[in-house]
Amino acid sequence: MGTLRPFTHPALLAGSVAVLCLVPLTGGHAQTAAIDDLKGKIFDARMAQQTFAGGLKYCEDLNGKRFYYQLRNRILNLDEYFRSLENLVKARCGLDPRL
Repeated sequence: MGTLRPFTHPALLAGSVAVLCLVPLTGGHAQTAAIDDLKGKIFDARMAQQTFAGGLKYCEDLNGKRFYYQLRNRILNLDEYFRSLENLVKARCGLDPRL
């Protein structure tokens, strides 16, 4: 077996230094992407929790004929809501003939 010799060629030395400097950077980029992905999932979970947390106490009332109205924190009947919207449109169209 031979003995280790110091780098004598400048190009070989520069190439080795470049490889040693770039290898940690590529691993860091992959780790950063994984961390960013995890942060995104945590953010999505928090937003879903904020969106649906108020309506959880009304689960038994949400049967397809009612829905949870987050802005007012209440349950609305779909038929009544539709009727109210129809009346609003009719009243508005009655006031403005262009509609």
